Amino acid sequence: MAAHRLRSGSSIGIDMGRLPSERQEAADKYGITAEQCDALFAAIQVNDDVHLDTVPPETMHLDYAPEQFERSFMLARRLWDVGVHRDALIHLAAKLTLGGRLEQADMKEFKDIRARFKQLRFASMIFDETHHYSPALHQFTKTMGHLQDALKNGRRLGVAVRAVALRVLLTHIAFRRMKRGLDRFRPSSQPDFRAYVNGELDAIRAFLAKPEVTGKEFHEVRKVISRMMAIYNSMNTLYPSAYHRQITLFISTINGMMGGMHDGMIERRLSGAQDYHAETFPLPPEIGQRLWRLERSLADACAPACQAACTV
Repeated sequence: MAAHRLRSGSSIGIDMGRLPSERQEAADKYGITAEQCDALFAAIQVNDDVHLDTVPPETMHLDYAPEQFERSFMLARRLWDVGVHRDALIHLAAKLTLGGRLEQADMKEFKDIRARFKQLRFASMIFDETHHYSPALHQFTKTMGHLQDALKNGRRLGVAVRAVALRVLLTHIAFRRMKRGLDRFRPSSQPDFRAYVNGELDAIRAFLAKPEVTGKEFHEVRKVISRMMAIYNSMNTLYPSAYHRQITLFISTINGMMGGMHDGMIERRLSGAQDYHAETFPLPPEIGQRLWRLERSLADACAPACQAACTV
């Protein structure tokens, strides 16, 4: 499994006028529009829809330039800038600390904010020259994920504990530290991006080589697919084409199939019916075959920078 180390408004309809002046200048510099932010957010909402009749292109390329990586990161940053407001998160965290639950509208707002955090976290690692998660951003996103899981499964104590943790992260000092980390972004080179993708493929290859897997191993590869989804949602938003659309539909299908299966595992884990870390099971062929097709379509794209490493 490839290791990823750490490095040092809820509705669609983006109002770019709400950006601070320096952020608006950056959006203009990279040609990021409100319509592109809308399109990316809409894609994120359906990035686990299942389309059983889709297939990947026979061959996929990774011929993207550093400028495209920078635009992809800036798109995620714009989406986050206009849709994540510290005061709104503080308000939601306070509600959860006191009552352990949210009304439907608040829950949607929380999920939408977390979706923006996830896209930015993916972009800050995938397209950055280090290919490592930004520590503060990772901590925010992980805490919100644990909080959402606790809410979904009705664990009131877990909700309260994680809501307190989120409020700590929302202090002025912690929030500024996270934003400073984002300002250190530097785009990847093309060879390093290929090497990064090959590392993700290595994780899929190792996973497929196992006759049976644990829930934890399954989840780790699902995270690989989520990161792949983030790549092609970004590219399809900024550089729309039938090619990019075909890839997003195929990866969305894998993401949705794995996500549905993993939800069941979490329910069984919480009920004590499944040992998530030790109990093994065979991978369903409908998932395994799609993972194999994705790996085969991308393998040649890792050459020449990763030619030796891409040999299975």
